[in-house]
Amino acid sequence: MKTNRNSRTVLCAAACLLMGMPAAALAWTIEDLGDLAGGPSFSEAYGLNEAGDVVGYAATAVANEAFVWKRATGMSLLARPAGFASCRANAINDGGLVAGKCDSTLPGKRSAVIWQGGQARKVPFGGGDAVSNSAALAVNAQGEVAGTYREPQGTTTLDQAFTWDSRTATGMARTIMSLPADKGGSGRGAAINAEGYIAGNAMQNAAPNAHQPWLWSPTIAEPADAINAVGSLPDASARSGEARGMNDLPNVVGVYDGRGFLWTPRVPGATTGSNMPLPIDPYDINNRGQVVGVSQGKAKMYDVAANTVTDLGSLPEVSAAGWRALSMARAINDKGQIVGTGVNAAGEVHAYLLSPGPTPPPQPPVPARSRARGSAVR
Repeated sequence: MKTNRNSRTVLCAAACLLMGMPAAALAWTIEDLGDLAGGPSFSEAYGLNEAGDVVGYAATAVANEAFVWKRATGMSLLARPAGFASCRANAINDGGLVAGKCDSTLPGKRSAVIWQGGQARKVPFGGGDAVSNSAALAVNAQGEVAGTYREPQGTTTLDQAFTWDSRTATGMARTIMSLPADKGGSGRGAAINAEGYIAGNAMQNAAPNAHQPWLWSPTIAEPADAINAVGSLPDASARSGEARGMNDLPNVVGVYDGRGFLWTPRVPGATTGSNMPLPIDPYDINNRGQVVGVSQGKAKMYDVAANTVTDLGSLPEVSAAGWRALSMARAINDKGQIVGTGVNAAGEVHAYLLSPGPTPPPQPPVPARSRARGSAVR
C-alpha cells in the first residue's frame, strides 16, 4: 500500500514474497468514493489501509480538503487547522492515523500534519519558524511518520527527509541522517514500512536537477552504511529518479531516467540489492508483489510473479459500472485493493476503490448533484 505497511509481516525471501494471482483470474468490484459538499464534483485518492479505509483530498466551495472514506460512513472531511487554506491526506495506517499536509494562508508555507480521531496535529520541528515548508508523506503501523521539510542552510534552502514518532507527546521530527555530500544534504522521505525503513530521493550536487533514489535502514548504526542508492538502471542517460513505494521485504518501486524500477534486497532487510525495469510507471507495491501505477495515461497493475500487466480501466466490472476511464492507480494494500482516480459515468473526476473478490456490503449512495455531498463538518 502507498508509502506505508500497516501490518507487520514475517520477512521472507523475494521468491516467497512476490506471489500473486493474475488480475484476469479475479472478480472485481469498483466503488465511486464520491466527493465533499458544496463544491465541484472532484476527488483524488492517495492511500488506504488494510480495512479499505481511503484518504486523499476533494474540492469544496472554498478549498481543497483532506478526507477519509469508510464504507460504513462514506466520505468525511478531515478538520483543517486554523490558519491553513487547504489540506491533503497522503496515507493512513490500520489504527486510523492519517498523514498529510496543509497549505498555509501565507504564500509558500505548508505544514506536515497528522489526523488522529479526526483531530489535526502539526508535526513539530525544532528551530522555531526556520521550517516553513513540510509535508508528511507516509505513516507505518507503529505511527512512525516520514516526509520532507525545507530549512535554510547558509545562503540556500534544502529539502530534508524526516522521521517522527507520533506516539511521543513532546518529541520533535528529526532528519533521518546527514545525507552524503554528493546528495547535497537534501532529501525526501516518500515511504516507510513496518520495520521503519524509509525510501526516498535526494538532490545530487554533481548533477544539477538530478535526484538519486535511496533506502535508509533504522537498524544499521554506522551512518555511512545506513543509506544506499537504489533504482539505478542500465543505460540510463539522465541518471535521475525517485523512490515512491515500498513493502516490508523491503522491495522499493519508483522511476529512474523516466522508467519504472523494482529494487530487491540481496537478503531480506538489506540496503544493498539489485534493480529490474518495470513495464509501468509505479507508485506502490504490496507484500504479494503486486505493483500499481500508470502507463500511457491509464491505471495499470503489474504482477511480478506472473509477469503480467493489467489495464484496470479495461476490466469488465469497471466497464459495466460505466466508468469512462481510470487514469491513476496510486496505492494497493495486501488484500489487493487499489485506490486511484478516474472519470465516472457522469464525467466526474472521482476517487475510486477497486477490490478483488466478492461484492462488498452496500455503501452510502453518492448523492445527486442537487443535494449536499459528503460531510463538511469541521
